[in-house]
Amino acid sequence: MLPEQLHETKGWFLQFAARISFFGNKRDLAQDLQRQAFAHSRNLFKPQARPAYTRLVPPSIQSVVIAERIGYYRIRKGYLAKFEEIVSHLVPEASSSQFEQALADFGTCLGFTTERPEKSYGVGPDVLWLLNDKKALVIEAKSRKEFDNPLTKAEHGQLLVAEQWFKGEYPGYEAVRVSVHPNRKTTEQAIAADAHVLTYEKLNSLISDTSSLSE
Repeated sequence: MLPEQLHETKGWFLQFAARISFFGNKRDLAQDLQRQAFAHSRNLFKPQARPAYTRLVPPSIQSVVIAERIGYYRIRKGYLAKFEEIVSHLVPEASSSQFEQALADFGTCLGFTTERPEKSYGVGPDVLWLLNDKKALVIEAKSRKEFDNPLTKAEHGQLLVAEQWFKGEYPGYEAVRVSVHPNRKTTEQAIAADAHVLTYEKLNSLISDTSSLSE
């Protein structure tokens, strides 16, 4: 079982325990159990009180993590089918939620630890890739924009705010600001120094390279 599946399973059992406690009129215990469940799996119900942010555990050696993921599947085609399912949503036609989840899952395929802080906690970037115990990609996804529209000052501001949140939660880490954007254009007001743009062209190249390594 993959590490994220273990967390999902433990979270589900904790949520089940929370439901039992709730119907047993142990409301405080139910809330505590649901907070623990949500910390294990962001796909479960959010507790009534917003949980405190739980830091991600840095990944181990990237090559080892990738090999373990591939080795989980009995046949290589099983992994490739899952990979293709993930990247099929990294297209402009996907909804914002589909794209962001696929981007997080793609980062996991690359051997990183990932999550969607803004979705889970209402703060932070759209997607976070923890590369190791020293460096991370703080990612804002603008996947639904028209192809010729430039990156605006407000959108770059979102990226700066996400970076500041990350620095507060992960002191000592280097944050690389990344905007997934259909082009490299910016408005005159958007001073995007030290920020990086991941266009669909470059994203597709990365997907192709990753697929080739997995075959």
